[in-house]
Amino acid sequence: MKKKVLVALLCLCAITSSVLFASGKSESPAAQPQSQDPTVQQPVDKNVSMQLTFLTHKQGLEEEFARYQVEFNKIYP
Repeated sequence: MKKKVLVALLCLCAITSSVLFASGKSESPAAQPQSQDPTVQQPVDKNVSMQLTFLTHKQGLEEEFARYQVEFNKIYP
């Protein structure tokens, strides 16, 4: 009898917690609508330069990353 009551209480707790946490509502701020008028939008600066850095815990992949950089520079010169 005690075992059935304990199992029933555990099931009730599991169901209650899943209902409470699963039905939560996350609110995010409303996005500003973008203007469709091209005179209002700012032009994009295409003369941007940056440095691409690969971070990894593996060693000995310098050649692999050099190939990645060459492929990246083909697409984004």
